Amino acid sequence: MIEKFLRELALKGITVSAANGELKCRASNGAITEEIRSAIRENKSEILFYLSQRSTSLPLPLPLDQHFATDNRAPLSSMQRGIWFLHHAGGGCSGIRASLNVSSVLALKGLVNTSLLVESIQIITKRHSALRTYFVDEGVEIFQQDDLFFVPKIDLLEIEGGDLQAEIDDVVNKVFDLGESPPWSASLFKLSSKCHVFLINMHHIIADGLSIKLFFQELSEIYSKLSDDLPLSLGLPPLPYANFARWEMSQDHKQHQAASSLYWKDKLFCAPQYLELPTICQRPPTRSGEGAVYPFAMAKDELSSLHTFCQSQNVTLFMTLLAVFSIVLSRYCNQRDLLVGVPVAVRNHSALNKVIGCFVNTVVYRIVIEDGMTFVDLLEQVKKSAAESFVHQHVPFADVVEAVCNQRSLAYKPLVQVEFNYQKSMLTDLVLPGVEVESLQRNIRTVQNDLSLSIFEKPDEIAGRFEFNTDIYDVSLMERLANSFNLVLNQVMENPFSNIKDIDVLDAQDRHQLLVEWNDTQRDYPQDKCLHELFEAQVEQRP
Repeated sequence: MIEKFLRELALKGITVSAANGELKCRASNGAITEEIRSAIRENKSEILFYLSQRSTSLPLPLPLDQHFATDNRAPLSSMQRGIWFLHHAGGGCSGIRASLNVSSVLALKGLVNTSLLVESIQIITKRHSALRTYFVDEGVEIFQQDDLFFVPKIDLLEIEGGDLQAEIDDVVNKVFDLGESPPWSASLFKLSSKCHVFLINMHHIIADGLSIKLFFQELSEIYSKLSDDLPLSLGLPPLPYANFARWEMSQDHKQHQAASSLYWKDKLFCAPQYLELPTICQRPPTRSGEGAVYPFAMAKDELSSLHTFCQSQNVTLFMTLLAVFSIVLSRYCNQRDLLVGVPVAVRNHSALNKVIGCFVNTVVYRIVIEDGMTFVDLLEQVKKSAAESFVHQHVPFADVVEAVCNQRSLAYKPLVQVEFNYQKSMLTDLVLPGVEVESLQRNIRTVQNDLSLSIFEKPDEIAGRFEFNTDIYDVSLMERLANSFNLVLNQVMENPFSNIKDIDVLDAQDRHQLLVEWNDTQRDYPQDKCLHELFEAQVEQRP
């Protein structure tokens, strides 16, 4: 009852939290009526109890024992099964397989004790079962196997006058054999005695973005303690990832998930399953996974006004920028009903917060732009979708596809071909004594989607990055999309109540190119020949 009540409040834009035995409510002006306020007051004790339980447990008990089965074998989690399928669906295509890697490249300036670095990584490997896991395909079923005796090999390479970027690209784009050994690697490139580049590369089936952050946090602590010859105080090893996979296989969890599966079937009923974004050529029959990146900037003075606007509308920056992106996509695709994927971290149990493993799921946002809709109206729709998606985000994307997708093709991903990702850009979590650590950009040559827009919020600015499939898109299209995104953002900040149909997605230069330059088709042609003769001459020239 209480969960349903809080869910209804969330759909109305009302969030309820607990602190020091008291309830705190956040909502836009007028959202909390006297009736709602009375209902919250009457159920205060039950709400406090529910929130206290939710903060420390999943909807169903998670097995907390620290051991695998006797044969160190476990089933794959739902997220791992989806990634396993993507890895093998690409067949011999290295681009698609390499796009499933999660990596980080760091410049280390100062004296690095390589032996302590190697020892620290080996200690981390002993603590996290995912880093010792490889995968066994027995035809009928696939298992993850914990190799208790696995010792990671750290590649120590000296670069003297060579192409460092080429070396990094080769490592980052490595195609892992999931059945041979744990699919991850650590490399240290030595440029000089006080200059190194450290690279960690993990297959998505054993790690996600937060896993890299956890890896660096533990590496910082262990390396520092070993450097100072101090005893380690890391506590018990985190929960084995396999325990989470076993919990997902339980009958109780499947019954709990069934209700959310019905939500997605209803939400995505009759939704378009392909986004008609203009391509530069005919789409190949199979995806290659080859891709590139187009970074772009936004005005530095926009961040403050954006935050002010979001507070006034009781929405997040993610919701506002997703709504802007939706308008751009709608115009370019000439579609009013569109699906956009959003990656989310499903770590809804405190025991999972320190576990290296794959906990990322793709949530589908259905955006419908109706006649007469203003930007504020669209923002309310995105806000409602965000609240609903949060409740049902635990349903694996692969299961959603299986339930609602009635068309499949090797040419494009099912259901969603475009993703939107918003994250706060943080400094690296790796801290080594006496060493200056700096994150380095890596060349992205492979992509999972046709198009992805990532927004990074920095302390004083917002930066954007398009990752795109080079089989069908080029840099000029990305440049136009970036210009359109900034143009729409500026307009809705000036007048958020403007009708969406009145919002321009082309600036004066693009509009002139589209309406004038590309329509300038006047050509001189022979006046003494008939049309069929001109046609025959063209055939002769270009058969």
